[in-house]
Amino acid sequence: MATEEGCNCLLQPKKVAMALGAFVALMHLGWSVLVASTVAQAWVDWILSLHMIAVPILIAPFNILYALGLLVVAFVAGYVMGYVFAFVWNYFQKCKCKCPLC
Repeated sequence: MATEEGCNCLLQPKKVAMALGAFVALMHLGWSVLVASTVAQAWVDWILSLHMIAVPILIAPFNILYALGLLVVAFVAGYVMGYVFAFVWNYFQKCKCKCPLC
């Protein structure tokens, strides 16, 4: 059955894109907070040891411009991935609602 916003068995690409973009940007905001609080190095060392990986990785000092750039790039990448995901989902979705959108 169709709703006011369209078919309820299809994803709305812009909404999925915004949600995934915001989620990915939020994750990277968390990373920026870890770097700014100087906890990131210990966290990366711990995560690598859990994976039994010994790679010398040095976390650079916090830079607000880089952090803002990271958030923008992360949001855009998440937005594109969300939009593509919704498009592919809708392409393969076998909708049985018989609304005009399907």
